[in-house]
Amino acid sequence: MEPYINFNRDRYRDRKRKILKRILFFILFIFLVTIGIGIVVKNKKEVVVKNLEKGMFINITDEISEPFNQINWQEVAAVIATQNKGDLSSVSESDVKNMSKKFIEIENSESKLLSLDEIMDNLQFKDKEKEQTKKFISQISKTYTTTGDTHKEFVNEIKVGAIETYKTYKILPSITIAQAILETGWGKSELTTKANNYFGIKADKSWTGKKINMYTKEYNDKTIKDDFRQYDNRIDSFKDHGKFLSINERYQKAGLFTSGHYIEQATALQKAGYSTVEDEFGNKTYGKLLVDIIKDNNLMTIDNEAQRDE
Repeated sequence: MEPYINFNRDRYRDRKRKILKRILFFILFIFLVTIGIGIVVKNKKEVVVKNLEKGMFINITDEISEPFNQINWQEVAAVIATQNKGDLSSVSESDVKNMSKKFIEIENSESKLLSLDEIMDNLQFKDKEKEQTKKFISQISKTYTTTGDTHKEFVNEIKVGAIETYKTYKILPSITIAQAILETGWGKSELTTKANNYFGIKADKSWTGKKINMYTKEYNDKTIKDDFRQYDNRIDSFKDHGKFLSINERYQKAGLFTSGHYIEQATALQKAGYSTVEDEFGNKTYGKLLVDIIKDNNLMTIDNEAQRDE
């Protein structure tokens, strides 16, 4: 009987060793996973931009931008964030101005936008710093905007048409997109869905195409019924929008095509009477509405994109 008992004891010890090995392996696995998660969390924390004052960056980059050379405020913020390890709490207006000026190169009275890569090379950023800057840009573009997913889809849908209008007529993409947002309620207006009219252009005596009769609001929420231009598709609406502005002398006189910044073009559209919208005190508000839409949704970065491609 004794050999049998010893045999069982040996089997018991072997099973015990195996169980202990499994337990140790499991503990080691959990430990390594925990370390891995800690590294990931640490890395994620490293790409978070803190204390960014969006309004300050937008206002200053707008001020420094040259006509038809819009500085991308997100790139300026990302570069400064890299220099300050993500914390922008101590960054002053002077710091933002100085950095913004580096994005514009002036030679023989001609201004030119420098690319982000050129800026980082000029600042002698190392590869790790360049990678960090691009991570910051991605984070800033996602965080510092009021645009939801549905609105982003709308902007992406009409972006190409807006850039084409800019190439042909020098109407900034941000302006065209902001007008489409304002005139269509993000593409949901009845005039848009029934007539593909994205800019609320009326069918006056010069219009020989199709038209549709619909209600519209004038001045301070006064409702009237009028004829509007009807298009077969969105592309035709965008093409006609640029043409409409270019052949109407009042927009030339208002300085729409010589103004190289979205605030100036928004003001020119209001001055030329594109819209009659007013506030309760009778003040024209169309220009401000466009500028607010552009700033809220970072549409000026599309101006920057289009101008760098020229």
